[in-house]
Amino acid sequence: MARTGRTAEGAGARATKALRFSQGLAPLARKTLPRLPGRPTQFLMGEVFARRPGLWGLTSSSVRVQASRRAFERSFPDQDVERLLSAWVMARGRGMAACVNYLARWTTGRPSRLIRLAPAFELPDGPCVFASLHYSIDPLVQLACMALAPGRNFRWASYPMQPGVEDDRELWLANAEMPPEITTTLLSITDPRWVAQGIDHLREGGTLFMAIDAPFDGNRPAMTTIPAGRSRLPLTPSVELFAEVEDVRLVLAWPSPRSRTSWTLDVRRAASVEELGGLAGEWIESHREHWAGWPYLVWRENATAMRENVKSLRARADGG
Repeated sequence: MARTGRTAEGAGARATKALRFSQGLAPLARKTLPRLPGRPTQFLMGEVFARRPGLWGLTSSSVRVQASRRAFERSFPDQDVERLLSAWVMARGRGMAACVNYLARWTTGRPSRLIRLAPAFELPDGPCVFASLHYSIDPLVQLACMALAPGRNFRWASYPMQPGVEDDRELWLANAEMPPEITTTLLSITDPRWVAQGIDHLREGGTLFMAIDAPFDGNRPAMTTIPAGRSRLPLTPSVELFAEVEDVRLVLAWPSPRSRTSWTLDVRRAASVEELGGLAGEWIESHREHWAGWPYLVWRENATAMRENVKSLRARADGG
């Protein structure tokens, strides 16, 4: 994927056109995908998206690719970085196809075999922080849990799309409104009280979806880190506050690919935030090409810039 100068600019322009083409087809895809056989469709879509990342907005010059390249260089200095990056992009493409495919079925109530629960999968009773990383198949993990327990009280910590940063949601939400089953669960970090609201939700016995590799917290120092190769990523600090809620349980989502067309979802329980960070590192080590969070290793190095980014997101949400 290495390109420089005008070649990179040209690749960016072509990818923008390719993304617009995919976005234009999105309404038709949402109508037709639920009627097509799941696995063959996923295989074809996955291979196309893996080899043509511009269809879902990724380019060789994009900020996510450049940050991921630097992260691989720092984390695996003795390995072929371009090979790691290529495998990561292809895994992201197949994951993106799974997102589009699964969401089309999920919103119409059609069953899907793209992700199955492990035989031992179980959500603990009572207040629960359902921790996750940024997986290549997001948001299948959270949607699968919601389908498993439709009567459970979920909240989902989230952040809006950021200008200048490629975002998967540009495609799988193209020309569509987010389903109410999702919007009613969202807990936006642009709300200054989002942490307090999350604590209240847990105290009421709810389950909180929380990405522990996300740059949610602009003003709290991270006390725990997640190992990733030779690097370490700050674990989202607010998790430590949520873990203090009485009787709260900490679990980490543990998705594993069964093939190029299907996944298995399990969970790992953690007795502490430190153990949660360790488990996250184990998952990354075993599934490094499927971790979409490699750019955060670079972006979260500058705490001041991260705080300013959170502030700007809140200002835009307030119309400022």
